[in-house]
Amino acid sequence: MDTYKVLCVDDDLPILMALRHFDWERCHCIWCGEAHNGKEALDLLPELKPDIVLVDIAMPVIDGLEFIRRAKGEFSSPRFIIISAHCDFNYARQAIRFGVTDYLAKGEYTDEELRNTLLKITRSDEIEHPYRFEVQTVIKAIEQQLQENITLEIIADQMKLTPNYLGTLFFKQTKKHFRDYLLEVRMKRARELLLNSPLKIYEIAEQVGIQNQQYFCSVFTKYYGKSPSQFRR
Repeated sequence: MDTYKVLCVDDDLPILMALRHFDWERCHCIWCGEAHNGKEALDLLPELKPDIVLVDIAMPVIDGLEFIRRAKGEFSSPRFIIISAHCDFNYARQAIRFGVTDYLAKGEYTDEELRNTLLKITRSDEIEHPYRFEVQTVIKAIEQQLQENITLEIIADQMKLTPNYLGTLFFKQTKKHFRDYLLEVRMKRARELLLNSPLKIYEIAEQVGIQNQQYFCSVFTKYYGKSPSQFRR
């Protein structure tokens, strides 16, 4: 299994001290560095190239959410885990919009909870390894661009391949057509947000790349046999 590099961004020195001594190896990770605010972290990203970033929200100069927004726009995006005392719905909603993997409450989460969050990332990535590089690239593109109008043609163009070749290879490797796989990822993500977030239904639709709420509700109902509002109850 690959080893994942972790960068920790927090101005709370006791928290950083505790994280330095966390058992990273047990989660197939290594500590690669730390920063005390979002600006320092942005400066470190090109050099360290972390796979996972643990980040606080309330920090000087550039706060955690603004750091994540800029990092996702400028760099091949790592996975972000927020560790913060600011765990109200407004912060959570913004974090979800930025595609944050998890949100742990500072002073409340346990080492086991952090370990489980890290293993969720490393194990989900490991599942991709049996696929050829081209297919892994498609899967990652879907994850990173889920909010966008992503198509096989767009991904193929980015990879300098023909859509027909890439689509055929994707089906051979995954036993699923690209369109079916994309729908599955979108519906699973929508289901997760309905169960675990305060986002409104139209916001969830936008999060999974469907701009029309009525169409989203129709597709979700057909996929799960319940409307989003029925599912949330």
